[in-house]
Amino acid sequence: MENKIEIRIPFMGFYETIAHDEVQRNAFMSWEGSADYCDESELPDDKKDEFWDWYMDHCKEFELELAKSYARNLADEIKKDTKIKIEFSDLIIDSPRQYNYVTDRIFVKTDVNKLLELFAKTNKKILKERIKKEFTSCPGFDSFYKNTLEEWGDPIGFDHNQWATVIKTYMKDYNIEEYELYNL
Repeated sequence: MENKIEIRIPFMGFYETIAHDEVQRNAFMSWEGSADYCDESELPDDKKDEFWDWYMDHCKEFELELAKSYARNLADEIKKDTKIKIEFSDLIIDSPRQYNYVTDRIFVKTDVNKLLELFAKTNKKILKERIKKEFTSCPGFDSFYKNTLEEWGDPIGFDHNQWATVIKTYMKDYNIEEYELYNL
C-alpha cells in the first residue's frame, strides 16, 4: 500500500542556470520561425521581438516539460543505482516572484516507503556532513532545523527540505550530476 508524501527534489532553478538555457533552446526549436536559424541570436532584428513575445507566452509550458523530464531522469538514475523504483507524481514548480531569497523549486509526491528504502542506502557519513554544513546557523543565516542527523530523528517524520537533503546526498554519493538530468 502506498503512503504518498510531498517532497522537494534537488533543483538549481531556472534563473541564470543551464536549466533556463535548456528551456530557451527547446522553446526556440519549437517556435515556428526557427526553421532557418540555430538560435535567437541569429534572428534578424524584426523577428527578435516576435520570438520573445511568443517565448514569454509559452515559457512556463517549457519549464514544466523540463521539470517533468528532470524528475523522470532522477527517478531513472535512482532505480539504476539502487534498484528502488521510485515514482514522482503531481509535480509542481514553485517559482518566486523575485529571485532575491529563493529560486525555483520542484515539489513532487512519492511513496514514503520508497524514500525510506533510499534513506537506508544513503551514505550516512556524507549525509551527516551535509546536514552540518547546510543547517548550522551562522552570521546572516538562522537555521530552522537541527544540524545533526540524530536530532532530525526518525526519517518517517522528515519534511520536504529534509528529504531534498537526503536525495542530494544520495546524488553526491552516486556521482549523479544535476546538470546531466536536464536532457529532454
